[in-house]
Amino acid sequence: MDMLAIRPRNRMEFSAVSGVGDRKLERYGDHFLAVLNEAANGNSASEAEDAGPDSNEILTLALANMDPPAIARQQNLNEQTVYRELSQLVVNGKLSLEQALGLSDVEIGIIQDALLSQANLAEDTFSYRQIKEQLADDWPTGVLHCVRQAILAQC
Repeated sequence: MDMLAIRPRNRMEFSAVSGVGDRKLERYGDHFLAVLNEAANGNSASEAEDAGPDSNEILTLALANMDPPAIARQQNLNEQTVYRELSQLVVNGKLSLEQALGLSDVEIGIIQDALLSQANLAEDTFSYRQIKEQLADDWPTGVLHCVRQAILAQC
């Protein structure tokens, strides 16, 4: 009921919904927001799913050195959606982390070290909040997600 009353439009508003913590926000936030935003715009959720991201286009843009926020703007997608697609392209061996994220080896190494220091990296109890607190830079959660998925794919 709280979600209907608040009708969140972004992750911050979604996190204010009663019962939504970091884990639910990470796991379900973008999907719920997409459905709610589509409903607010008069489109059905199934139309939004059918339109989905074009992985080949995202791959091409990443290989052309376009950063994830720019890809999201050009493709009219949520940044988290772009990061999820990029992480799949990395896991499937179509992109390196450097190509997907536009980060240096040193930056990726810093993030990998922070992630690997977490005992629960592969568990459902993992939270990006701990990593964000540990790292001095304010990396977007999508960046952390891509690096984490690459690590988990190697295990």
